[in-house]
Amino acid sequence: MSLVRIKTYNFRNLDNNLLNFSANRVFLVGKNGQGKTNLIETVYLLSFGSSFRTRFGKRFITNGKDNSSVSGRFIFHDDKNNIESSRDVDIKISRDGSKKIFLDKKRINDRAALLNGFPCIVFSHEDMDLVLGYQEKIRRFFNQTLSLYDPVYLNLLREYYKVLKNRNIILKGNNLNIINIYDKKLISLGQKIQKKRFKTVNEFNIVFSNIISNISKELSGLTINYKPSWKMELSEEDIILKLKNNLKKEISYGFTISGPHKDFFIFNLGKFDFSHYASTGQLRLCSLALKVAQGQYIYSIVKRKPILLLDDVLLEMDREKKIEFLRNLPLYEQAFFTFLPNENFQLYMDKETEVYNVDNGNIALWKKQEI
Repeated sequence: MSLVRIKTYNFRNLDNNLLNFSANRVFLVGKNGQGKTNLIETVYLLSFGSSFRTRFGKRFITNGKDNSSVSGRFIFHDDKNNIESSRDVDIKISRDGSKKIFLDKKRINDRAALLNGFPCIVFSHEDMDLVLGYQEKIRRFFNQTLSLYDPVYLNLLREYYKVLKNRNIILKGNNLNIINIYDKKLISLGQKIQKKRFKTVNEFNIVFSNIISNISKELSGLTINYKPSWKMELSEEDIILKLKNNLKKEISYGFTISGPHKDFFIFNLGKFDFSHYASTGQLRLCSLALKVAQGQYIYSIVKRKPILLLDDVLLEMDREKKIEFLRNLPLYEQAFFTFLPNENFQLYMDKETEVYNVDNGNIALWKKQEI
């Protein structure tokens, strides 16, 4: 899968661009604040129907404008690299921030229709939060990983959060007559989610450990330890008792304090929590390896190469680490890289690479002789 065309209208600071891509490596070169990340965001938005930067659709709209839209055409190849099919995605953002998503000109009400068809992985500076112990973000990472290949998991997750929301309303309203019904629903869905997470983390660790060892020998042996809020060996009756014991506390808090929404994922090097003593450079390498592993793991299951979005992630690496990182990238159909003008990006080009200059929202293809 690759993106061959993208059109932006009133999107952040970008001009109303129509861009046609024909390369599997696309370099976006420009100073900070010119719109490189905004274009990366549009590719992600077309793949997922959401942003990796914000949950607020209003922020997509150029200041002073009423609405915004992005459109893209994806092409799919067969095993012999011949074009097999193409699909168009259009997303329209209204003044209130709401989105309408169209797939081949037909509106879809559930962005899940995009998840399995348009795999896309973004590498950004915020990825360090995944390793630093921001549990909401690492849970979201594994939720996304599972959702990219397992629609059953996505449905379980959605149902779980609906039940959780209703249970929290009961806790706040102190209407406890029907809470047992929601307890059983929460446990049934929650245990299924945790079993899938447990299996995925075990499989994912094999891929991740191999990648981190290749990128940095000093981090060999780094693994991800899944710590579910409800221990895997607990029965339904055990968890019901746990919820009853927590009930007074939960009423005072107004929310449910245990379950998959409180699961932990800890990075361990030996017996120690890696995030407590790792250097900034080590955290950066670990976060990059995590995304590389995501790409390799997804490909091993669905056999579809993703689009990679690499937003300034090479900037802080020395040359040796950059080369090793690029060598270990997952198989991809297409990759978008952002660079500052003073970076020696020519080192990572091949004869097919397309290079675009990004200047104050204007995106223009550089002529070969200018590179």
